[in-house]
Amino acid sequence: MREVAFVIGKKKVHSFVPESWQELSERQFLAIVGKYCELEEDTEFYAHYFGIPADVVKGIDLYYFYVLNSLLAFTRNSAKMRSFILRQVTLRDAMGKTFTVQAPEANLDGMSFQQFMMIDTFHTWYLQTKERKFLLSMCSCCYLKEGEDFFSLDMDERLKCWEKCGELEIQSILVQWSLIKGWLSSSYIYLFPKGDGEENGKGGKTKISNTWLEIFDTLVADDLTRIETYKHLHCMDVLRVVNHKIKEQKSQRR
Repeated sequence: MREVAFVIGKKKVHSFVPESWQELSERQFLAIVGKYCELEEDTEFYAHYFGIPADVVKGIDLYYFYVLNSLLAFTRNSAKMRSFILRQVTLRDAMGKTFTVQAPEANLDGMSFQQFMMIDTFHTWYLQTKERKFLLSMCSCCYLKEGEDFFSLDMDERLKCWEKCGELEIQSILVQWSLIKGWLSSSYIYLFPKGDGEENGKGGKTKISNTWLEIFDTLVADDLTRIETYKHLHCMDVLRVVNHKIKEQKSQRR
């Protein structure tokens, strides 16, 4: 963290600003997403991110805006996050009653392989098509009520709740999963090779080397009795095994 002091006339305001993604507070993270998704005006962004009153922001000289922007340099670099910054989101059901859904635990602790497959599949489909239904489906699979069983989730009903959610929260979840994928790609380099699902130089999309359906079929093989077992396994255990298998296959081809 770095301490910054703003002096406007006789008014002096102190603020602590992060120097990495890991140091971001929830308020600051939402401000960054709002800025880059053009969901906030500049004055709102600086006030929310640096924790200073809007009237102070309006009195800052252009040179100092340049200095403040230099403190945001780390946000332009890729990051590897093991946990979600936005810990919870408030939704509203069909009857108008509000309820809270929680982000996955750090290191995806407690997340089943089935839940992981669905989140990442919807994430990939959204990046490829930009269809909003895939983005909302990803959010529905990712954030659950406290103690909620993913396998009992009513996707249709939950989707209707996410349709009423604010755009800032939805875009924040999209960004967060991309940060989680950054961490996974550094830990499982064979399972998540660089470039998968991203835009290629010709404006199209690179081909996904492995779909989760193909991977799941490979794991289950012809033993259909193992389907439910693999669905419920901890996702990190499965990812570790699959990454090792892909590594072995590549070694055998050499």
